[in-house]
Amino acid sequence: MAAINAKAKSDSQGAVAGTDAVRPPTKAPWRPKVSGYIGLFLGPVAGALVAAASLRRMGQLRKARETLFYTLILTVAFLVPFILFIPSGAGINKIILFAADGAAFSVFPSIVREEYMKWRPLHPDVKPRND
Repeated sequence: MAAINAKAKSDSQGAVAGTDAVRPPTKAPWRPKVSGYIGLFLGPVAGALVAAASLRRMGQLRKARETLFYTLILTVAFLVPFILFIPSGAGINKIILFAADGAAFSVFPSIVREEYMKWRPLHPDVKPRND
């Protein structure tokens, strides 16, 4: 009987130990505007990486993966025609690239902002990474 109780006790402790994978992250996320500024100055892929890192730190793993996946797909879909059909000496290249960076400036903060506004009241004692 004692062996059965010991086994049940170890199983229940194992179940509790299994929940460690769901524990809240130890690092604080960046504020939403940071991913926009990174996207503006370093490009959409860099902005997506910062947005995904912030989302992961808030426990939104699926949304982080989707953000990276869709950014990479759209970047490839945007760059292939851009590289193939627009001559390299055309002046429109810089304007189009700046427009893509400007889109990153507005899109990534809006992706992170909703989750950040939910996360912030639950963690009032944690300061964001860029404070």
